[in-house]
Formats: sequence, structure tokens, C-alpha cells
Amino acid sequence: MKTSNKTNPPSAARLIDSLRHLDYTNEGAIYDIVDNSIDAGASQIWVEVLATTGKEPGEIRVVDNGCGMDEETLDEALRLGSNVEKNPECDLGLYGMGLVTASISIGKRLEVVTRNGEGKILQSIQDVEEIKQKDEFVKFLNVADDEAKKVFNDLVIELQKKHPLHGHSGKKMNLRETGTVVSITNLDNCKYHKVNGFAGNLRLGIGQTFRKFIKAEKNTIYVNGEKVKPVDPIDDFEPDIMHEGEVVIDEGPIYLRIAELTDYGSTINRQKGINPKNQGFYVIRNNREIIPGETLGLFTRHPSLNCLRIEFRYSGALDKVLGSNFSKSKIVLPQSISDKVGRFCNPFIKRATQNAKKRAKIRKETKEDFSEIEKYITRKSHLLTTPKAKVEERAKRQPRGGKAEVPDTEHEPRLNIRKRKRISLDAVKVKFQERSIGERGPLYEADQERDVVIIRWNMEHPFYTDVVAASSEEKNVFNPLVFLIYSFACAELRSQMDTDSQEIIENIRYEVGRNLAVLMH
Repeated sequence: MKTSNKTNPPSAARLIDSLRHLDYTNEGAIYDIVDNSIDAGASQIWVEVLATTGKEPGEIRVVDNGCGMDEETLDEALRLGSNVEKNPECDLGLYGMGLVTASISIGKRLEVVTRNGEGKILQSIQDVEEIKQKDEFVKFLNVADDEAKKVFNDLVIELQKKHPLHGHSGKKMNLRETGTVVSITNLDNCKYHKVNGFAGNLRLGIGQTFRKFIKAEKNTIYVNGEKVKPVDPIDDFEPDIMHEGEVVIDEGPIYLRIAELTDYGSTINRQKGINPKNQGFYVIRNNREIIPGETLGLFTRHPSLNCLRIEFRYSGALDKVLGSNFSKSKIVLPQSISDKVGRFCNPFIKRATQNAKKRAKIRKETKEDFSEIEKYITRKSHLLTTPKAKVEERAKRQPRGGKAEVPDTEHEPRLNIRKRKRISLDAVKVKFQERSIGERGPLYEADQERDVVIIRWNMEHPFYTDVVAASSEEKNVFNPLVFLIYSFACAELRSQMDTDSQEIIENIRYEVGRNLAVLMH
């Protein structure tokens, strides 16, 4: 049989469907499109999430005043695996698939309107449904019609007028006549149901992802008209820079900056996101963050490392050796590089663990003091409705001679009332303890030993850490809170005589604790 080389094109319909379900998040897809704007030299970038009906997102636009594209570049930009030349040392794009794969991960229709220095406005449209119907990678590309020209002028030109830039001297900078508008519609893969939620998360995410560009004033980025502020997961938390330097490999250096954030205490730490999820390596490629809070297989997440954050920065020239994936959301360290990075970081990871243990020890030694409030409640105990003392049951004594036991008669009123004995504060009637029951567990547990009520606070519950413990120095707040929980505990213990009531109250305590935790988060 005669053999010959034949073209072997894939099924466009099946391939386009599979490419829509890669590892992009909605936010990550937008970051990839913003990458293109930065690579195009844009000084201003506008991200807009628009609702077509109701509050749900119906269109996403990324507008920039970059260099724009000529016909050949636009043709390549809407091609899978485009042949646009990239500089790995500085460009944010990686495999030439970002614009297409990022856009189709959210919606079915992509439209690009652009103008470069030649002054001609171009328009290109790619529609997933059309590709599937024709089973062929097709797109529209032509000189923009009047409607598309109006879109370009209304966005690229008018947005610059609305948000003018000023130089260091304070003088208003000239408008740029070039730029690009990327519009994604038919958003069938958008995970958000409200515009404001999506826009809010994009504003924070863009602020962190592109913080180095924003801080250097290379780019000004807006989300739904609001200027994005830089979000720095290290420098925003008054860090102690433990060590910084570089690990050198054949392909180039990896810059490492190891920091220990200020420990603000459990309450503020939780509010600021200083937690196990956010600890670890922040991977930055060409000054753009691609991975936040990753272990890179070099340590195990643990609360003692909550304040540890390490900047891992490298050039795109290392993409191949570090296994950067096309969505720029993952790297894989070869064993030799992992060993080098581990030797560099491990001493400081250990030191961060030791520092956390020291701080925990100090906190334990200076934890909330309930001794005075225990004595106060004991002094008032004769006025309170408290649970009956638990008495150990003993076998009844049999009467001698087999006589029947004479039942107790009703007591006559006491006439010989004596003065109440003074209560010994050494034998307190209540004890407060702490234990861990989980953030969404009950706020407390109640128990009893003889006539002593024992209340065990759930030291992980946000109401305890954020309200009770946080107000321990303000007795006018702290004491009433403790009295309230003591009163609930006494009522619960008294109800234990009735099995049905006990179960109901326990369920209420658990549900109240859970709802409190959810609301406080």
C-alpha cells in the first residue's frame, strides 16, 4: 500500500467544546485578557461587567488604549495557537491561546474592535455556535461597520476623557487614538449571578494579580468605573522580611523573598485573611502573579505557618523548565529545583513555626481570666435559680426486722430559721474552661460536677474570639456576656431532668452556635 502524508485536522465542533472546559476560573480568564492589554502597552485598562437583564452578568468588556492591532495581528489573535511573536522575558502572554480560550471559557461569542497607528478601525467576531454548526474554525474579520466604530469611539476615546491621566507635573496627558475593545457575550459559563459580586471580586483579584504594574504606575485599571488599588499579600501586612535572594539554575535565576506577617491576633487575622489557605508561595511570572498561596510541595499547611508568605518570582524564560501551564495557573518544580528552593527556604519555614509557637505560649499564659467573675457568681448563687446538685445515688438501706419503710411525712413549716452560712469563695459554684469544638460548633458546652456548674467555651468560635475574648478588658461588656451564657447554661442543666426538653435545648444551642459563626464570617 502506498503511504503518503495527509492533513489530519481535528473536528472543530468537538475541539471547541473541549477547550471551553479547561482550568480557567471566570476571574482567571479576565486576567488573561488584561495580559494582552498590558502587552499592547496600554496605560489605561477598563474592565466592565454589564447586566443585560436583571442583575445577572450578560456581557464582559475589556477596553484599553494600547497600540491596537493591524489586520494580520487581529487575524492571528483570534486563532488558536496564534503565531504572534512573544518576548518571554517581559510579555505576559504564553502560548498564544489566551484571547480565544479565555473568552470561550465564559461565553460563546467574542467580538474584537481595534485600531492601530494606521487609523483604520477593524472588527472581528468569533461565535462558538457557528463553529459547531459548520464544524470548522471560522470567524468574521473586516473593516468595522458604523456601529462598531461608534463602540470604539464611545469606549476607547470617551473613557479616556472620563478618566484623564496626569503626568508628574500635574499636566493632563494627551488622549491616545489607538486601542482595543474585547466583548464577550452569551455568558453561559459565568459562575456569578450578580454583577456586583463578580465586579467586586475582579477588583480585588486584579489589584493583587497586577499589583506590581499598578504600583509602578505603568497601568491604571478600572473595574466598572472604579479605580483598582494594588493589593499586596505581603507588604500590606507590616511584614518582617526574614530573607531574600536568588536560586540560580541554568535557565536563569528564581528570586525568593521570605516574609513573616505581623500577627494581629486570631480575631484580626481572620478578618485580614491570614489563614492556612493564604499561607505559602506567591508565584510571580514577569511581574504578574499567577499563583497565590501555594505550598509547591515544600511544606504542609498548618495554622502555625499562617503568617508565612514567600514571593517566588521568575522570568518567562523559565516557563519550560518550571512547567507553566497555558492558563498560567500552575507550575511544577523538577526535583533538582525543588531541592534548591527547599534548602533556601526551609530554615525560615522552621523559624516561622517556632515564632508562632512562642506567640501561642504567650497568649496561653495571658488568656482571659474568669476567676473574679466566678467568685462574683458564687456570692450571688443563693439568689439564683441553679440546677440541683448532682448527688451520687446509693442503694436504699433495708429496715431492720423486715419492717416496711415509713414514708416521709410532709415537713411542717420551719420556725427555727438560722442565719445563712457565709459562702466560701474557695468552693466556687461555677468554673469557666476552654476547649476546641470547631468554628461552627456550639459557642459553649454546659456540665455539672456536684453543685458546680462548668461552662466550657468553644475557643474556636468567632463569637468567643471576636466578642467575648476581645472585650475581656471592658468589664461593662465582658461581664454581662458571661452572665448571659451562665444563665443559659443553668437553664439547660435544670432541663436535663426532662429528656425531651434537654434534647430541644441542646439542638437550639448547636443551631445558635452555627448561625452565629456563619453570620460573623
